[in-house]
Amino acid sequence: DDTKDSSYYAAGLTTYSNSKSIISSYASIFESLWKQNELYEQLKIHDKMQHEFINVAAHELRTPIQPIIGLTEMLRSQIKDIKQLELLEVTIRNAKRLMQLTNDILDVTKIEGKSLDLKKQEFNLNDVVINSMNDITLGRDFLKNENISLSYKPQDILIQADKGRIT
Repeated sequence: DDTKDSSYYAAGLTTYSNSKSIISSYASIFESLWKQNELYEQLKIHDKMQHEFINVAAHELRTPIQPIIGLTEMLRSQIKDIKQLELLEVTIRNAKRLMQLTNDILDVTKIEGKSLDLKKQEFNLNDVVINSMNDITLGRDFLKNENISLSYKPQDILIQADKGRIT
Protein backbone atom coordinates (compact mmCIF):
# COMPACT_ATOMS: atom_id res chain seq x y z
CA ASP A 1 0.00 0.00 0.00
CA ASP A 2 1.86 3.06 -1.28
CA THR A 3 -0.49 5.46 0.48
CA LYS A 4 1.00 4.73 3.91
CA ASP A 5 3.08 7.61 5.24
CA SER A 6 5.80 5.39 6.63
CA SER A 7 8.30 3.42 4.60
CA TYR A 8 7.99 0.68 7.23
CA TYR A 9 4.35 0.17 6.26
CA ALA A 10 5.06 0.44 2.54
CA ALA A 11 7.87 -2.10 2.79
CA GLY A 12 5.61 -4.45 4.71
CA LEU A 13 3.96 -5.65 1.52
CA THR A 14 7.11 -6.07 -0.50
CA THR A 15 7.01 -9.77 -1.31
CA TYR A 16 7.74 -11.85 -4.34
CA SER A 17 5.32 -14.52 -5.36
CA ASN A 18 3.62 -15.71 -8.51
CA SER A 19 0.53 -16.72 -6.54
CA LYS A 20 -2.21 -14.11 -6.35
CA SER A 21 -3.81 -15.92 -3.41
CA ILE A 22 -0.59 -15.76 -1.35
CA ILE A 23 -0.14 -12.08 -2.16
CA SER A 24 -3.79 -11.43 -1.28
CA SER A 25 -3.35 -13.29 1.99
CA TYR A 26 -0.27 -11.25 2.90
CA ALA A 27 -2.05 -8.02 1.96
CA SER A 28 -5.05 -8.99 4.06
CA ILE A 29 -2.88 -9.85 7.07
CA PHE A 30 -0.97 -6.56 6.86
CA GLU A 31 -4.16 -4.55 6.41
CA SER A 32 -5.61 -6.26 9.49
CA LEU A 33 -2.48 -5.46 11.50
CA TRP A 34 -2.56 -1.81 10.42
CA LYS A 35 -6.25 -1.55 11.25
CA GLN A 36 -5.64 -3.19 14.63
CA ASN A 37 -2.89 -0.66 15.36
CA GLU A 38 -5.19 2.24 14.42
CA LEU A 39 -7.96 0.86 16.65
CA TYR A 40 -5.52 0.43 19.52
CA GLU A 41 -4.45 4.07 19.22
CA GLN A 42 -8.10 5.18 19.19
CA LEU A 43 -8.75 3.04 22.27
CA LYS A 44 -5.85 4.67 24.12
CA ILE A 45 -7.25 8.12 23.30
CA HIS A 46 -10.73 7.06 24.45
CA ASP A 47 -9.33 5.61 27.67
CA LYS A 48 -7.46 8.83 28.43
CA MET A 49 -10.59 10.90 27.78
CA GLN A 50 -12.62 8.63 30.07
CA HIS A 51 -10.10 9.00 32.91
CA GLU A 52 -10.07 12.77 32.49
CA PHE A 53 -13.89 12.87 32.54
CA ILE A 54 -14.08 10.79 35.73
CA ASN A 55 -11.47 12.98 37.37
CA VAL A 56 -13.22 16.24 36.44
CA ALA A 57 -16.68 14.90 37.38
CA ALA A 58 -15.50 13.74 40.79
CA HIS A 59 -13.83 17.07 41.52
CA GLU A 60 -16.97 18.93 40.41
CA LEU A 61 -19.07 16.79 42.77
CA ARG A 62 -16.65 17.41 45.60
CA THR A 63 -16.75 21.19 45.30
CA PRO A 64 -20.35 21.72 46.57
CA ILE A 65 -20.08 19.00 49.22
CA GLN A 66 -17.29 20.78 51.12
CA PRO A 67 -19.38 23.83 52.13
CA ILE A 68 -22.40 21.65 52.96
CA ILE A 69 -20.32 19.71 55.45
CA GLY A 70 -18.71 22.87 56.83
CA LEU A 71 -21.97 24.78 57.28
CA THR A 72 -23.86 21.88 58.82
CA GLU A 73 -21.04 21.30 61.28
CA MET A 74 -21.16 25.01 62.21
CA LEU A 75 -24.93 24.72 62.73
CA ARG A 76 -24.38 21.81 65.09
CA SER A 77 -23.15 24.11 67.87
CA GLN A 78 -26.16 26.43 67.52
CA ILE A 79 -28.95 23.85 67.64
CA LYS A 80 -30.35 23.08 71.08
CA ASP A 81 -33.28 20.81 70.19
CA ILE A 82 -32.20 17.15 70.46
CA LYS A 83 -34.41 15.92 67.58
CA GLN A 84 -33.14 18.65 65.25
CA LEU A 85 -29.58 17.90 66.31
CA GLU A 86 -30.07 14.20 65.53
CA LEU A 87 -31.44 15.07 62.08
CA LEU A 88 -28.51 17.40 61.48
CA GLU A 89 -26.12 14.60 62.45
CA VAL A 90 -27.78 12.40 59.80
CA THR A 91 -27.24 15.16 57.24
CA ILE A 92 -23.60 15.56 58.23
CA ARG A 93 -22.92 11.81 58.12
CA ASN A 94 -24.60 11.44 54.73
CA ALA A 95 -22.76 14.46 53.30
CA LYS A 96 -19.51 12.89 54.50
CA ARG A 97 -20.58 9.59 52.94
CA LEU A 98 -21.25 11.39 49.66
CA MET A 99 -17.80 12.96 49.95
CA GLN A 100 -16.33 9.49 50.46
CA LEU A 101 -18.16 8.18 47.39
CA THR A 102 -16.71 11.06 45.40
CA ASN A 103 -13.27 10.18 46.70
CA ASP A 104 -13.90 6.57 45.69
CA ILE A 105 -14.59 7.73 42.15
CA LEU A 106 -11.23 9.48 42.19
CA ASP A 107 -9.66 6.29 43.52
CA VAL A 108 -10.60 4.49 40.29
CA THR A 109 -7.82 6.39 38.59
CA LYS A 110 -5.43 5.57 41.42
CA ILE A 111 -6.30 1.87 41.23
CA GLU A 112 -5.61 1.78 37.52
CA GLY A 113 -2.39 3.71 38.09
CA LYS A 114 -1.49 1.28 40.90
CA SER A 115 -1.07 4.11 43.40
CA LEU A 116 -4.02 3.58 45.78
CA ASP A 117 -3.15 3.66 49.49
CA LEU A 118 -5.38 1.87 52.00
CA LYS A 119 -5.56 3.15 55.57
CA LYS A 120 -5.76 0.02 57.67
CA GLN A 121 -6.93 0.61 61.23
CA GLU A 122 -8.71 -1.26 63.98
CA PHE A 123 -12.31 -0.27 64.72
CA ASN A 124 -15.55 -1.67 66.08
CA LEU A 125 -17.83 -2.90 63.30
CA ASN A 126 -20.83 -2.57 65.63
CA ASP A 127 -20.32 1.21 65.68
CA VAL A 128 -20.57 1.31 61.89
CA VAL A 129 -23.78 -0.76 61.91
CA ILE A 130 -25.31 1.31 64.74
CA ASN A 131 -24.55 4.60 62.94
CA SER A 132 -26.08 3.26 59.73
CA MET A 133 -29.19 2.12 61.58
CA ASN A 134 -29.45 5.49 63.34
CA ASP A 135 -29.35 7.24 59.96
CA ILE A 136 -32.15 5.03 58.65
CA THR A 137 -34.22 5.18 61.83
CA LEU A 138 -34.04 8.95 62.24
CA GLY A 139 -34.93 9.52 58.61
CA ARG A 140 -37.91 7.16 58.77
CA ASP A 141 -39.15 8.53 62.10
CA PHE A 142 -39.04 12.03 60.71
CA LEU A 143 -40.67 11.24 57.36
CA LYS A 144 -43.13 8.40 58.02
CA ASN A 145 -43.48 8.08 61.76
CA GLU A 146 -42.41 4.41 61.54
CA ASN A 147 -40.05 2.68 63.93
CA ILE A 148 -37.16 0.41 63.05
CA SER A 149 -35.23 -1.41 65.73
CA LEU A 150 -31.86 -3.10 65.87
CA SER A 151 -31.16 -5.98 68.20
CA TYR A 152 -27.60 -7.08 68.77
CA LYS A 153 -25.33 -8.41 71.45
CA PRO A 154 -23.30 -5.56 72.94
CA GLN A 155 -20.08 -7.31 72.07
CA ASP A 156 -17.29 -5.50 70.26
CA ILE A 157 -16.47 -6.80 66.81
CA LEU A 158 -13.01 -5.38 66.18
CA ILE A 159 -11.72 -5.59 62.64
CA GLN A 160 -8.66 -4.34 60.78
CA ALA A 161 -9.72 -2.50 57.63
CA ASP A 162 -9.96 0.84 55.90
CA LYS A 163 -12.87 2.30 57.90
CA GLY A 164 -13.55 5.04 55.38
CA ARG A 165 -14.17 2.47 52.67
CA ILE A 166 -16.47 0.35 54.81
CA THR A 167 -18.65 3.18 56.01
